[in-house]
Parts: sequence; structure tokens; C-alpha cells
Amino acid sequence: MQPTISVHAHRKLNTIDFKSQRKFLGIISNFLEGKLSGDQARQLQGTEGFIRIRYNRNYRIIGTIVRTNNQTQFRILDFVSHDEMDRGQYYQN
Repeated sequence: MQPTISVHAHRKLNTIDFKSQRKFLGIISNFLEGKLSGDQARQLQGTEGFIRIRYNRNYRIIGTIVRTNNQTQFRILDFVSHDEMDRGQYYQN
């Protein structure tokens, strides 16, 4: 499965330091390899197809799986604080 990132999430990712970006990419890699527990990655309640991945105590990665005729992608939609996620303020386009 190939990861892709929305322009919105890409802008947010560019605002964090290099070490944090590497951690972000490592978490995505572990998710794609099935190495995250159900506590670290799960479907968002009340949504269909949206997944939240725990980055740390304060931040979450929001994504979805996109299937086309030729391939399956994990689309990273947003990188939000836990508080923003609880209020449903994340990018869904």
C-alpha cells in the first residue's frame, strides 16, 4: 500500500522539526506494515473509513484508505491535536 499526503497535512508536517518528521514517517511505516496495536490505530467513531493514528499524547494523524482499480493507498488527511480531534476539527476532503 502506498502512502500519500494531502496538501493540507503536508503544510502542517513542514512546520515541525526534522526529528518529529522522522517519527511521523516511522509511525506511518509501522501502520502500513501492520505493526501498530489497535490502541494506536483505529477507526474514528461515527465515521466510515477514517482512521486515527496516535502520534504522541497530544497529536493524532487522520487518514483513510483509498482503493482504485490499480492500487490501494493510505491517504494522510490531517495532523491534529487531541483536542481538535475531539471537537471533530480535522480535514476530510
